[in-house]
Amino acid sequence: TGATPIWNEIMTYLLNDKINETFKVPSGVTSREVCTLTGGTKKETQAVSKKDREDLRNELLEELKSQAATEIQSKSQDIRVFPETISLDPKDETFSAEAGEESTSIKLSMTADASVLTIKDSDYQDLLASMLAESVPDGFSLVSEQMETSVENVKSEDDSLSFEAVVIAKLKPRVSEDEIFGKISGKRPAAAAKSLGDIPYFKKVEITFSPTLPGIIRWVPATKSHVNIEMKLEE
Repeated sequence: TGATPIWNEIMTYLLNDKINETFKVPSGVTSREVCTLTGGTKKETQAVSKKDREDLRNELLEELKSQAATEIQSKSQDIRVFPETISLDPKDETFSAEAGEESTSIKLSMTADASVLTIKDSDYQDLLASMLAESVPDGFSLVSEQMETSVENVKSEDDSLSFEAVVIAKLKPRVSEDEIFGKISGKRPAAAAKSLGDIPYFKKVEITFSPTLPGIIRWVPATKSHVNIEMKLEE
C-alpha cells in the first residue's frame, strides 16, 4: 500500500534491461559468528494410568467369565449354569505398559482358573416342580419338561445358592391311561370318542387302527396291551 506499488513500478522499469546477477561480497568484508542459536518445542503424549490398567483388567475378567460359562455349558447339555456365580482366579497376567509409561495403547494377557455353581437340569426341574406344587389347581398336574424359566437375583454363599425364578408352565388334566382305557375298551370308535367327553377340558380324540380294518370289525381292543394311548396338550 502507499509508496510500495510506485517503487515497484519504477524499479521494474529501470532494471528491465539489466542482467540478473548474484550479489558479490566486496573485498575487505569478513564474516564472523556473533552468537549460537538455541530453541525447543513440545508435543502432547499419553501416559498409561493406574485406572487404565484397572479398567482393562475388569473388562477382561468379565469377558473371561462369559467365555467360561459358554464353555462349561457346551461340555454338558444336562446341567444348568448360573453365570452370576462364576469366580476367576487369575494365575498370570501381563500388561504391555506400566502405570506412568508413555503409550497410546495398552494390552493385557491373562490366564485364570474358573469356578461356577451348576445344577443338573433334572434336579432343577424337580426343584421348581416341588416349589410350584402348592400352586397347581386340583385336578391338574404340572408338565415339568415344558417349563420355561428365567432366573433373577442369584446369590451364592459358600456352597449354598439362592435365586428368584420366573416360571411359565403348562398344566394338564390329571387323567390316567387306565381311566381312558376303561372308557373306550370294547367300543366302536364313535362310541369310544363320545365316552371321553366327560373328561375335564377334553377337546378331541383321534382313533386309528393298525393294520387298517374293515368298518364292521373296528372295535377298540379289550386288552390294554393292544392299545396305545397318547395324550397331547393343545397350544
